[in-house]
Amino acid sequence: MTSTPVVTDPITGAVVPEGVTCPSAGQTVYDYVQFGSDWGPSDSFTVANNTDRDGTETGSVTVTGSLSTTVSGEVGLQAGEAVAQLNAKFGVAVTLTATISQTYSFSVPVPAHKKVTGRAGIFILHYSVYEYQIDEKCNKNLVGTGTVDAVKKYAELDPA
Repeated sequence: MTSTPVVTDPITGAVVPEGVTCPSAGQTVYDYVQFGSDWGPSDSFTVANNTDRDGTETGSVTVTGSLSTTVSGEVGLQAGEAVAQLNAKFGVAVTLTATISQTYSFSVPVPAHKKVTGRAGIFILHYSVYEYQIDEKCNKNLVGTGTVDAVKKYAELDPA
């Protein structure tokens, strides 16, 4: 007994019967792989508790700058489409443009004789993007590659 290979539509996930043209034939799909991240316009801060008791320390940092999400390479993808797809697929909350002119005020618990460091500003997530065309048999055929540098406002604390 020979088994018939199961073919799945790469967009809908539906099983496609043998001999039937893939419903997504001719459509384009994009796959993303994150390969790094770094800070754009940003500033770091440190707060210290030099007392013998745990306490709460306050401070602020002002950051000004602007960056936009960019797409480069041999892909037919606009930056707005990349932002929507990345947010839907990974939940990363990137934006088309991140403009910041903001003072971050903070109040953080700091143990006795310890410090807390942090950073606030625009964070850049770097992705490789692969563009595929779906054929009549539901195969994904690579037609282009590129990179997406996606931006978002971000702040973090790092206990030291």
